[in-house]
Amino acid sequence: MTRKIFFRGTGLTALFFISLAAGWYFMPRVDPQFAGLPHITRAEARKIVDEFLQQQQYETHGFYVDSFYARDYSGLDYLTRTKGFEYTKQLANSGEVPLTYWHFYFYRNVPRDAQAENFLVRISPYGKVIGYTHFLPDSVTGSALSAAVSAADVCPEN
Repeated sequence: MTRKIFFRGTGLTALFFISLAAGWYFMPRVDPQFAGLPHITRAEARKIVDEFLQQQQYETHGFYVDSFYARDYSGLDYLTRTKGFEYTKQLANSGEVPLTYWHFYFYRNVPRDAQAENFLVRISPYGKVIGYTHFLPDSVTGSALSAAVSAADVCPEN
């Protein structure tokens, strides 16, 4: 009796590892979410973000930062449905269209409903700044902003 239980457990274990190996092999070939994997680390992306914000003359001292690697699911879905999986995978891996990106959100620890200054920066898998937003609270008056900050927010350069 114990011999049957041993072989049943061994068979299930073998089936588990075979399934795991098959998933490891096939998923990157059939799932568009595996396209556009990062070519830079989080630390390298953070360095690019810090340099970018410094060039924009923003001070982020005292801000908390949430960062993660994200995917544009609607873009992946649209391209997969209209152009096919192989084309979507090639496009995402080329870096021409940022379907994946590092997402950095800078914020201050303020009460939940209070307006606060925030920064949002997105970095492509290859290390290029692809998105930037600076949120200012409505309560900030124009006289409280420096000339450089107010000009950058009102008239961004292309």
